[in-house]
Amino acid sequence: MHATPEILSMAVRAGLVHGSDVVSGAAGVIPVARTNGVHRVERRGRIVAYAKQCGVAGRLDGDDVVAAERFALGRLHSLGLTPPLIPQGGPAVVWTGAARGRDLLSLTLDEPAAIRLSDALGRALAALHTASAGGDVPLARAPWPLLPAPLPSMTTHPPDRDRDAVLATWQESDIQAALRPLAVAWASGDHWTHGDLSASNIIVDADGRVTFIDLESAGRGDPCWDVVTVEQTLGSVGLSPNRFRQAYAAAGGLPLARRGSWQAVRALVTAWQHAALPDATDHPIVERLLDETRRCARGTASSMKEDS
Repeated sequence: MHATPEILSMAVRAGLVHGSDVVSGAAGVIPVARTNGVHRVERRGRIVAYAKQCGVAGRLDGDDVVAAERFALGRLHSLGLTPPLIPQGGPAVVWTGAARGRDLLSLTLDEPAAIRLSDALGRALAALHTASAGGDVPLARAPWPLLPAPLPSMTTHPPDRDRDAVLATWQESDIQAALRPLAVAWASGDHWTHGDLSASNIIVDADGRVTFIDLESAGRGDPCWDVVTVEQTLGSVGLSPNRFRQAYAAAGGLPLARRGSWQAVRALVTAWQHAALPDATDHPIVERLLDETRRCARGTASSMKEDS
């Protein structure tokens, strides 16, 4: 992985900053806390670009983060929903321009602003999901609960009560039964999905314009995964998902099947994220999320019985 001085050198060679700015200290590179290796290039306090490399987990899991993000950014740029791709860096680094605005996690919104955001987010996600996804768009890797085995990066942790509880819950028969149809449907997905719409990956500017960043998980999949993720994300920052759902539908968003099962996947993935934190020790939220996983899975099973 390229270290900070190498990233800065690349930025100079690409003309993103001048060598004199580096010498004077006006330009610099700052590591960003992300799963993959992300560096922020700044000049006089203004963000110029971001450089992303594959992190440890991605390498363990065999993900080509750089190629996936470069492809998605190249194909989706015309929608105006993603930061600009900067064509440099080779196979090991993908460079992007800075998205204008702040991430959803750092925003404080009054009621009118929250409504505008929900409307804009619904429209933006509908535009992504209905964008042309031809046969050359790769199938995105399904969320880990739909895989036949845990990801390699999930098996490197020492024994832990919370992590063990997540994996044990995932293996319960009711939950496996609810997830099985999702895995089958994902394998034939033919719509663009982002795959990781957490609050830190949704950027909003002063005009309410939405930008999606971190597209290393993007590709063909099931749009319902994005929708339930956004619903959870909005709830996590104290916003109601109802307005978002209405805006998504009004903007031509896709019909959403098996929502309850996808909510079970979302709860299970979030439980693992909390359990895998370095300081996570018997966090009550993990148990609550696993209970939610079971409720969603059982609700799906009940509705299937009623339909039959």
